[in-house]
Amino acid sequence: MKINSKENDKFIGTPWNSEPNDDFNSQAYWNDYYDKILLDEKLKELEWAIIVNIENLKKALESLDELPAGDSKRFLYAGCGISQVPYILSLWGFAVNAIDSSEAAIDIVSNLELRKRDLALSIYVLDPNEKRTTITNDPKISINELKKYQSTNGTLKFLVMDWFSDKLRPKSFDFVYCRNALRCSTKPYWRKSLKRFNELLKPGGTLILETLNAIGIQDEVRALFKEYKFVKPKLDESRNKTNKYIIDDWPTG
Repeated sequence: MKINSKENDKFIGTPWNSEPNDDFNSQAYWNDYYDKILLDEKLKELEWAIIVNIENLKKALESLDELPAGDSKRFLYAGCGISQVPYILSLWGFAVNAIDSSEAAIDIVSNLELRKRDLALSIYVLDPNEKRTTITNDPKISINELKKYQSTNGTLKFLVMDWFSDKLRPKSFDFVYCRNALRCSTKPYWRKSLKRFNELLKPGGTLILETLNAIGIQDEVRALFKEYKFVKPKLDESRNKTNKYIIDDWPTG
């Protein structure tokens, strides 16, 4: 018998430098967040929010042999913020729906004027001098890496909504990508979101989760993956199955 108690709905661990809280996923929280950003800084100085390292996402898609995207694979970016990542995914051939509950965020990101040189700033490559993954000083290398997966099939829509919206139809996405949008969420909100992501994914679809500085709750979240029937992908098997797959990464920085 499953015990559903208040204690079972609390994380034992905590994300770094914070506590899970109910406000983190509220529309008011993020509206205030972006309003303060725009008051404090000029948009052209917001590279830290716009130019996002996509190395983990790129590796995940490469490991699944999904680059460039074929057959207009449908991609939901859940909580896109103001990063340029949706533009890169569209360039690589995905049919991208980039959603955020903040109207201010969608207004900013949908009006960015980006060249390939701008998008390439999110591509991290191995610097032979440093022997580690870092941004290269030679932009040609990053641009070539970006263009390697370029496709003409991509589309991009920016939408003001959260992932619980009825406008998002069940079993309609090949990929759901969530980067940091759940980092300080409570356990009940994690449960609700993982259930929703499972509903939105097609059979054999993949949830790619990237959660910065939240390794204190990593093991507990991985237990929730099992609860909501997410499994690690096995690349030697057909992905035309009823299983939903999970690729998760918990970087620190």
